[in-house]
Amino acid sequence: MDKCICNEYIVIKNKTQFWHFTYKQNSIIYKIRGQDGDWADDTKLLDNVLDDFSIDIDSSGSLHLMCLNSKGELLYFVHNGTHWYNKVLATFPLDRYRLKYLTISCRGKHINTFFAVCPLKSSSVCSIQHNFWNGTKWENFKVVRITGGSIIDPFHVGYDHTGTIHLVYKAPRLGVQQLYYCKFRTDYSVWGNPEKITVAAGRDSYHYAMTDNKDTLHLVWNHPTNSVMQIKYLQRARISYPRGIWKNDFIISGEGADNKQPLFYIIGNTLWVVWIHKNSLFGSFSYDEGKNWTSPVRIDIPLDCQLKIYKVVLSTKEYPEISVALAYGYEREGNIIIPVIDDDLDNEHPKAEDQNKSIDVDGEKIIEYAIEAKNYVGKLVEEVGKIEGKKKGIEEMILRQTDEINRTYSNLEDFRKEVQQLGEELERIKNENSGIVSSISNWQNKFKEHQQALEEMSNKHIELFESSKALSERSLIKRILDYFK
Repeated sequence: MDKCICNEYIVIKNKTQFWHFTYKQNSIIYKIRGQDGDWADDTKLLDNVLDDFSIDIDSSGSLHLMCLNSKGELLYFVHNGTHWYNKVLATFPLDRYRLKYLTISCRGKHINTFFAVCPLKSSSVCSIQHNFWNGTKWENFKVVRITGGSIIDPFHVGYDHTGTIHLVYKAPRLGVQQLYYCKFRTDYSVWGNPEKITVAAGRDSYHYAMTDNKDTLHLVWNHPTNSVMQIKYLQRARISYPRGIWKNDFIISGEGADNKQPLFYIIGNTLWVVWIHKNSLFGSFSYDEGKNWTSPVRIDIPLDCQLKIYKVVLSTKEYPEISVALAYGYEREGNIIIPVIDDDLDNEHPKAEDQNKSIDVDGEKIIEYAIEAKNYVGKLVEEVGKIEGKKKGIEEMILRQTDEINRTYSNLEDFRKEVQQLGEELERIKNENSGIVSSISNWQNKFKEHQQALEEMSNKHIELFESSKALSERSLIKRILDYFK
């Protein structure tokens, strides 16, 4: 399922108006889908053109298109909402030059066009050209000259918040394909010197770059690791500064070969990398601006679909949180379905559960899918085995902890029994002491009773003594008186 970029554009000006541009029989054809969801008839924009063209939307919603006709004229079109207007930017004799990768990009009042020029008589020397509309006039620049290869690869451009243009391209050096980066300052109208980013995988490798609204350049490409083609990620932060920083080097794809053609989407705060693995569509996403990436996940698509890489143009005014330039998609019942970002682009598209209706699949595809599913299940079984091994280790650790807890509990139980015995002894002593206290209290009461009786007896004794004494004294006086009678 190795896919080339098709010459089809999905242009979304607003949430109710979709444009579909395509190249058919040397002509650029487009059709519009209105608010009712129905597509209008095809409209021919231009005859006698070559198979490469490019489209973009400016901040006011006007369409800008660039193409090359059979005369070698590089044409620029603009649609103001009702009519198309055109201008010839340059002329390249087709018997001497070949133009590739036409790219038009709008930023504010500035319009930028890019293309690769390859002389037919010297195919080992190519250059990337830049035409720049600064708001008053067109300016022409040669971005870089690429030598040593007969085929030039696609390049990718983006902007930071200052309007500076950032370009990533691939070129050979000393027989090795390498990725390079350079930027264009619109205020000075000058391109900086290219700098090497990394060594690419080779001529058949694929790279893709995109900038976000936080001044970060995201780069993904095919990278060989131990004879396996992996998907690698790298980002350059703070690209508006003179010297940005490359960081977060990360291999996104899992184990296995045949990882091809990575694309990059930005949906809100989520970054997506989508690629082809064997005959399936896989993806990985990041919630933390590319610092960490999830394990690869399979993206559901119908078995009989014909995947294409569509060129997608979105109105930044209507979709400020979505950035996408190339996207995997397929056609179903007259609509173009773009997995992952389809719900965000058009809520009227058929949902995933409706995409598998009335699918006629031949037996060979079913067998291939079954074999792939079997291999996938085998990997899952292997992963489950690893998890079971980890589970056993955790269980052994838990058992050791349980034995330790049991021993500790046994010691605590013995101590509890000793404490219980001590409590019983204390209770016995308390009971015995309570008897002693009761006896002492009885003896104290008896002592008080005896003491009181003694006091009463003493008082009686004193009283009797006094009485006796008085009586005695009275008898003596009487005897004395009796004597003197």
